Amino acid sequence: MTGTSREGFDAEWREIGLFAFEGDLLCRFEIFDEADLDAALMRFDELDRPAPLLENAATRARARLADAFNRRDLNGYLALMSADGWYEDQRKVLRDERPARPEVARAVFEAPKSWRLATEPFAIRGSRLGLTRDRYRDAFAELSAGATYVNHRQLSTPGVHTVADNMSSFRTMESLIPDYWVELAEILTHSAIGVASHVVLRGTSTDGVAIEIPLVTLTFLDGYRVSRFEAFDYNQRDLALSRFNELNVKDQP
Repeated sequence: MTGTSREGFDAEWREIGLFAFEGDLLCRFEIFDEADLDAALMRFDELDRPAPLLENAATRARARLADAFNRRDLNGYLALMSADGWYEDQRKVLRDERPARPEVARAVFEAPKSWRLATEPFAIRGSRLGLTRDRYRDAFAELSAGATYVNHRQLSTPGVHTVADNMSSFRTMESLIPDYWVELAEILTHSAIGVASHVVLRGTSTDGVAIEIPLVTLTFLDGYRVSRFEAFDYNQRDLALSRFNELNVKDQP
């Protein structure tokens, strides 16, 4: 790299650049001093190695469970559960634990038939411990069909819509942040028909930028389906709680 400083001095820098691409897009860029050629080549070899296959007995069993669920094969699902199996739900608010008896599996199979379970291993230990990321495809669309959607965020399009009207926006976000997920940070308040939550949207954009967007959401239910969903910027927290109280009174019988 050469150039001239503001004071008129000629300058020259020598460095080693390491570039990695996904398709036509740059996904990693590392810089080394010219004297660190050996370290740069070692790092290149490290990054050039194929990613290890994350598979063991545990992840294969989880994949078979997902396949049985997607085929709605309850007997096949139950056949994969040991007699002394144990079920734990560590999610906030939903915390639960109990023996993994058949009634637990039957409860899972009460999900609408359009739901499809996709699993993605991202850590293993030995042959019998695996960590997977699970997603129920089409679950959001099924549960929110016809629901009212109001986006109060400052950069949003004003007005009352349905969730279906905004599916294209959700798909655009998914194309920009393919691995995004929504993390529940805090339950702000709740009632018999709704909940106000502080959530954080996290993920990594296609150009490698870590994304973290705090939101306040209001979710109201009609039975097990979402009837209304409203989103606020986190700095609109007081407004969101006031809106929750307003809707909660309005929707009470």
